[in-house]
Amino acid sequence: MKIRMYPALFTGFLFSFFVYANGQTVDAVTTITWPHDTPDDPVATYSENTGDYFKPDYVSLGSNLNYLRVRESNGETFRTYQPNSQTGSGPDNVIGFHIWPVTGLSFTPTHVSFKAQRYGTDSGLLDVKWKSSDGTGVVIATALKPARDNSGSFTSADYDLSGLTIPASDGECALQIILYDLGNTKEVGLADIVLTGTISGTIIQVTTY
Repeated sequence: MKIRMYPALFTGFLFSFFVYANGQTVDAVTTITWPHDTPDDPVATYSENTGDYFKPDYVSLGSNLNYLRVRESNGETFRTYQPNSQTGSGPDNVIGFHIWPVTGLSFTPTHVSFKAQRYGTDSGLLDVKWKSSDGTGVVIATALKPARDNSGSFTSADYDLSGLTIPASDGECALQIILYDLGNTKEVGLADIVLTGTISGTIIQVTTY
């Protein structure tokens, strides 16, 4: 069977949407780091130029959380957060670290680490989750209680994800740190959020007109 594409229709199709593959095949390990130690909007850095394999990243806050300030304790600088009200674990208390592979690539996390500190309180817990681009949520840790600032140290959380079943993400995905059970006059700080994983596939450049 022959298929006929009329010139006018074909030209219109090309101008409305044109897709081409640049053919670059990727199979790499990337380490993505949010220093999280300034009042500026957090921006990640990527190891060995692997930032080219991702769309712009961003950090989101659940509706019950607010950025409070940058604070130093026990030799580390933390970006701190405070809730509007003391509530349980849930989407309103998520600090989300979002990444998004470029079209044609997929990302799978293999390791997560960060530092955490509580200030002036015995309350405050953290859950850690990964959310894949297909909506799958995987629990990494629950009810982590960061060290208090007057303890002389902070908590260094470190998680090997190799034993977890995590689907590869070919779209927006996120590391979620859920801050809950914290009074609304208290604060918890995070620093040095590091996400390691594999990025692979063949890049497809999508150009729209």
